[in-house]
Amino acid sequence: MRLFRFERLLPSCFRSLFGAMAVSVILLISLFMADPVAAGRGPTPLTALEPHFRKSVLHGWRAFQTSHADDGVACVHCHLDHETIRRWARAYPKVEVFDGTPYRVKTLRQVVLEALERHSDLGPARRLELVDGLVAYIAWWGDGLKVSPGHSRDLPPPSEDLKLLRESARRGLKLIAKGSEGNCRGCHESTADAQDVSVGQVAARFPKFVPSTEKVMPLSVFVAYHLEEQGKVSVTPDGKIVIDILAGLALLAEGQTYLPGHLMQE
Repeated sequence: MRLFRFERLLPSCFRSLFGAMAVSVILLISLFMADPVAAGRGPTPLTALEPHFRKSVLHGWRAFQTSHADDGVACVHCHLDHETIRRWARAYPKVEVFDGTPYRVKTLRQVVLEALERHSDLGPARRLELVDGLVAYIAWWGDGLKVSPGHSRDLPPPSEDLKLLRESARRGLKLIAKGSEGNCRGCHESTADAQDVSVGQVAARFPKFVPSTEKVMPLSVFVAYHLEEQGKVSVTPDGKIVIDILAGLALLAEGQTYLPGHLMQE
């Protein structure tokens, strides 16, 4: 049985106008839902965020609802469910694969870059300009949840995914403890206060504003920057060493409350 369509009652000259209006209403609703203010509230009100982090979150929100492709599709058109978005940041690094991307453990930043590469018409430089804001926006929605490596959906991840993630975490823990890149715990002990974050808490505190760089950084970018700054190794944010370290840090932080966006004390 075919469903009745209201526009059939309209004269033919108005049907295209009706269709355009319907599309406009749908887009306005989706944009309204994507607005972190109009959607109700994130776990932490925007006004309560650290100013630099708030600016990055708002940049990410605008990028999330803006189309960067000829087909007019934006992130928000496929990702309207904020409860789903909330689970993303606390789950990475994790195994992720979509649209022909490689099957391996990835950071959230890496996955966002892959999505921009496949679903936008932007060049590499512009994608890099947008990615950290998008990560901050996604992280903000996850504020207050428990860190849960690998678990970004309602259903448990496949066992093979968890196996790869555990292997990455084991390599990362070795690097953190006594790897050639240096002993992280030598400077970051297990105790912490509001001015300092221990190794076991790091994964639950990023992205955050790093004053020496004047940037809000995802953890992958900060670890790569920090390793190079310490003269230990030159790596990229999406390189294997960084991903393994992040997987190890996420394992140490498992079960802790995810609280991104706070000012880094240096």
